[in-house]
Amino acid sequence: MEETALSKTDSAPQEAQENEASKLIRLATEINTIKEQTRAAVKNATLEIGKRLVEAKAVVPHGGWGYWLQQNVDYSERTAQLIMSVWERFGSGQTKLFGKEPDAALVAKLNRSQLVALMSIKDEEECMEFMEEHKDDLADMSKRELEKAIKERDEAKRGLDKWRQEADLANEAAQNAIDKSDKLRQEIDSLREDHEAEIEDLRKRLKEAEEAPIDVTPTDENETVKELREKIAALEKERDARTTAEKAFARHFENIKGEYAAMRQEIDCMDKEKAAKYRTAMQKLFSTMADAVTPF
Repeated sequence: MEETALSKTDSAPQEAQENEASKLIRLATEINTIKEQTRAAVKNATLEIGKRLVEAKAVVPHGGWGYWLQQNVDYSERTAQLIMSVWERFGSGQTKLFGKEPDAALVAKLNRSQLVALMSIKDEEECMEFMEEHKDDLADMSKRELEKAIKERDEAKRGLDKWRQEADLANEAAQNAIDKSDKLRQEIDSLREDHEAEIEDLRKRLKEAEEAPIDVTPTDENETVKELREKIAALEKERDARTTAEKAFARHFENIKGEYAAMRQEIDCMDKEKAAKYRTAMQKLFSTMADAVTPF
């Protein structure tokens, strides 16, 4: 009998302890449930307020919006605009003719702070892309984590925009150098045509001199013909020299184009920091080339 009573006495604290553990589990579950319900209620309330602010702004006379907000709902225009923007982006449910629409199932999982943080991505299309990219973990992100991810996204976007600007500048410098080279080549062609015309004119004069009646002494005639022939020979020699130079120029020109393409390909394989360094070097190179071929 004593042993049975002792057993019952020893088991009482254990039963009380188990009840306390169960109670703590229940209380934690209820707290978390209330937290989630509150978060959802705040988010839904924000959307509903945004909807009504949009309706009110359409009715308030022009110029009276700020005063109406201050007197009736105690909102600044900035706060009201943010709430309306949240509604228009995430809660209006309007079908768009163009662009992506927010994922309704994903939006339902987000809280007010997350929606407001997403509004920092000003471009709506880019916001939808960001949400799609992070859809698996977006709902579980804290406000700080979400703001950090958006900041990293903005920094990456600025880096990409800067890279594109530098690439455009390098392409522009290269194109300017090519255009100036083409202009010089056209000038060379024009000079060659001028020389051809001059040579043809001298040949015509030589032929006329050879076929003309002999009204001068043989010595004078020979001197005239000799002089014309020497001029023709000199011009042909100069022409041939220019032709050789032009061929060499064309060869070098094609080599430069090929090297430019190869450099661009190598830069594309580098990390962002090194790529920026070598693009700057290319810009300086092509700028120097462009200055070198600028006509005086």
